[in-house]
Amino acid sequence: MGTDQSQDPLMFETPENPTWMSGASVSDDGDYILVSIAESTDPVNKLYIAKRTDDWVTKGLSFVKVVDNFEASYDYVTNDGPIFYFKTNLNAPKYKVVSLDFTKGFEPGAVRNSYSFLLWISHPTRFFFPADL
Repeated sequence: MGTDQSQDPLMFETPENPTWMSGASVSDDGDYILVSIAESTDPVNKLYIAKRTDDWVTKGLSFVKVVDNFEASYDYVTNDGPIFYFKTNLNAPKYKVVSLDFTKGFEPGAVRNSYSFLLWISHPTRFFFPADL
């Protein structure tokens, strides 16, 4: 605040792909920064996550490429510490919720749960209630 924008630290960029569209959000607990990257309006995105540190503003963020392809959509729902919940259409044209453990590096075996037909999802006060048929 109070300085020229050129002095702001750069947190994320994709100069090799200038047409990509990216958006950042902060996790519900404030401990993580999530970046979603799209190359078109198709319902697919890449997903990168960084854990905030005490000096993240001056030293930058170290992003983990959670999903580094454009094969499905991953929408952040909420998290409980390192356990993240995402709405996805991966192998689920009617969408489902998956949970992933950030401490396991988002290996395929890190998926803890999935619900097969997502009717509704909400996270009031950090709880969510998926409908599973």
